Amino acid sequence: MKVAPILRGSARRYSEQCRRIWSVALLLAIPFQVGQVMLGPDLAGSVLGSFLGLLSDAWIGYAVVVVLLWSEEDWREEREGWLRSAIVGPITKLLPLVLLFLLVEVGVGLGLGLLILPGVYLFSRWLVALPVMVVEGWGVRASLSASSSLTKEHGRWLFTLSALLLLLLAVPGALTFGLGATVWSQVVALAGSALVFPFVVTVMVETFLRLGDRTDEPLGAILDR
Repeated sequence: MKVAPILRGSARRYSEQCRRIWSVALLLAIPFQVGQVMLGPDLAGSVLGSFLGLLSDAWIGYAVVVVLLWSEEDWREEREGWLRSAIVGPITKLLPLVLLFLLVEVGVGLGLGLLILPGVYLFSRWLVALPVMVVEGWGVRASLSASSSLTKEHGRWLFTLSALLLLLLAVPGALTFGLGATVWSQVVALAGSALVFPFVVTVMVETFLRLGDRTDEPLGAILDR
């Protein structure tokens, strides 16, 4: 399995569902963005702003996975519409979602600080933890463990893919930092949350499905082998 097919499949999946993806991402990102702007520059405001950013990423990530998997008949059974499932569904799962994102961001961030390579490696091993959590409904530890199990035999190309995704995620942040406290920096930050991050989540879902070597089996059976 190579990087190029994963990216092509992700681009196709993203383009097919882009209207729904952008709808839910903007619907969720804008309130959090406004909340962050309204906070003060002091320490308390910075901490609360970081938490709002983490909460926004977790909620948007879950919603995008739901949208992408909605075409799967076994996934949408017994669910009440894609928009309700994407927006309301994460509410009861916010705590494990936020903990998952917090662990990944802290772990990868520390790894990137240690000569970069450890962070890329850790991101590659945890790359599919989010879709595992959404599909299986598992907790943080089980989702990270399952992701590590699914990715352990695909280190080389997953490392390259993860490096590309981390670079892509860094672009909006770098632009926002460079623009300073301006309206344009907020526009770039919103674009990062509503356009760039959902594409990265799409790559996670595409990778998850391909690593499971899925044909016609139910989604929940991928990790039961």
